[in-house]
Amino acid sequence: MQLDFLYDNKEFINYAFRFTKNYYDADDIIQDVALKLLRYSDKQQDELQKLAKVAIKNRYIDLKRTEKKTYELFEYYGSPVESFEKRLLQKERLNNVYKKLELMPKSNTKVFNLSVEGYTVYEIRDLFRENVNALLGKIFRVRNLLKKSA
Repeated sequence: MQLDFLYDNKEFINYAFRFTKNYYDADDIIQDVALKLLRYSDKQQDELQKLAKVAIKNRYIDLKRTEKKTYELFEYYGSPVESFEKRLLQKERLNNVYKKLELMPKSNTKVFNLSVEGYTVYEIRDLFRENVNALLGKIFRVRNLLKKSA
């Protein structure tokens, strides 16, 4: 076949290797170029060789571009495995927090939730009819619990 020169002659694999510095990547590039050159099987051998060198260089540039885009995506979003592990850890931490909050008296968690939602201690006092210091103590206990579990 006309494309045997890509594999028989080491010139093209060495040319691809100069770009990639990796034999396996160079071999992949040669295979991709061979598939592209099948479209030009009506051309002469010397023309195909010139096209092959240009195609090898262009394929390498394409690979670098996609590699850069992939790196940028991983940098922005994080790798899929890493983000899955992070989500799993967050879910486990949240479950621990929920379990500890369930052990607390309901009045403590209600007071804390109201303080997080923006109510002042005096507004909470009016709702629960409790001493301000007692309310501050409940908020303090829940906050400490959350600090320890996070």
